[in-house]
Amino acid sequence: TPFWIKVKCRRRIRGAVCGFTAGAGGLGALILGLRSGDGWVHVGRVGSGFTDRDRREVADILMQLPGPCPFSPAPRYREKVTWVKPELDCEVEFGEWTPEGKLRAPSFKGLRPSE
Repeated sequence: TPFWIKVKCRRRIRGAVCGFTAGAGGLGALILGLRSGDGWVHVGRVGSGFTDRDRREVADILMQLPGPCPFSPAPRYREKVTWVKPELDCEVEFGEWTPEGKLRAPSFKGLRPSE
C-alpha cells in the first residue's frame, strides 16, 4: 500500500584489509580489521559487491603485500587465508553489527591507501 514503505538503512565503514581468501577470479573475500590500541580487531570479511575486474585487480595488489596475521588470536576460516600488511583500507556498506562485533551483510565499495 502507499502507507507502508520498507526502507533498509545501510551503514558504511572503512576497515583495513588484513588478508584475503582465494576464489573465482583470484579473490574470494577480504578479511577486515579495525585498529584498537596497539593491535587489530577482526570485524569479519566481505565477499560481495565485487565485479570480476575488481577481483582480479584487488588480488594483484594484495599479492604484493604479504605479511603476518595482525590478529591475536588469528580468526579461523575453512578457506586458506593469505595474510597481508594492513596498508589498504576497504570501504564497505553493511546492515548492522552482529552481537559478536562482526559486520552483517557487508558489500565492497572500494579500496584506498590507509591514512
